[in-house]
Amino acid sequence: MNIETSLSSRVRSKLGLAYLIENGLVRVNGRVVEDSTMVADGTDVVEIEDADPKLRLDAPDSYWRARVIQETVGFVSLGDSVLHIETRDGGFPMLVRDYSGQPFVVTSKRPPIEGTVIGTNPFSIKPGEVQAATRARVDVMVQELELDAIRCFQAVERLLPALRSRGKMMLFLPMQGRDAESLEEMARRFLGDMSVDVSHTFKFSEGIYVYGIRVTDVHRALT
Repeated sequence: MNIETSLSSRVRSKLGLAYLIENGLVRVNGRVVEDSTMVADGTDVVEIEDADPKLRLDAPDSYWRARVIQETVGFVSLGDSVLHIETRDGGFPMLVRDYSGQPFVVTSKRPPIEGTVIGTNPFSIKPGEVQAATRARVDVMVQELELDAIRCFQAVERLLPALRSRGKMMLFLPMQGRDAESLEEMARRFLGDMSVDVSHTFKFSEGIYVYGIRVTDVHRALT
């Protein structure tokens, strides 16, 4: 069997398997695996090296997306308060915890979700209610609503006052009939109008994640 099949009982997500192999964290008989089609049988010793922070091999897909994004832009730091406006499968709050952040979650999904659930409807909760729960404006906002892009931007606009100036934003935009290029163009236009400077986009088969910084007119003038 190939190495991917061999590891499927130990690693829950195919994205996780791809991450491990791409980062040289899988060894067969001491040799680093570079290709998921490599063959391994019951006599081979298959090892998974750990990383810092410790890898969660049972984590869902979005945990591995979040880990790739974190290693690229560092969207969460020690002690950050992070507002999650919905979560696709709970992976982003897991990652935030691993990097010693504090996840606060608005979700209609049933627990268990790592973090403090502070509401169930992103279109009814108010910025003041968020700040009452987090005791201050949050350092990071992560939105993973699986709605049309326009509705996603509307949700961002409603809750943006809960994000501090120079705070970081991560926004998921599902394809839903659009391509990645048009979604990125929309994100730069709509978020720019909200004083969010987009610096990175991460493309996946089901949509894109957009990363940016909330700025004020003063910050814009200085850059």
